[in-house]
Amino acid sequence: LVVFNGETLFSGTPLFDEWVISVLNFVAGGPIAILGLFDRCLNKDYIRQNPEVYQPTRQNELITFRVFIRWVFLTFGHIFCLYYGSVPQLSGAGGVTSAFL
Repeated sequence: LVVFNGETLFSGTPLFDEWVISVLNFVAGGPIAILGLFDRCLNKDYIRQNPEVYQPTRQNELITFRVFIRWVFLTFGHIFCLYYGSVPQLSGAGGVTSAFL
């Protein structure tokens, strides 16, 4: 949406209808919520006996600034590839093949 807003000069024109975005949020959020609620890598008994399992996450060792910047660059790379890779196909009004010449 960031790239699309730049293309439309920040006019507020939506890329999709509001109901499409709402359905996408509901459909995409369901599996994430279920996985977050019910996913368990280790047994509760093991965690109670070995609390040092969560020590790296408490001390922020897994998500450093370098890892965060890497995720930001990967995200913007995917955004630009997906948007600019699909705009030429979608802007041809579906008549880009030889059948429509």
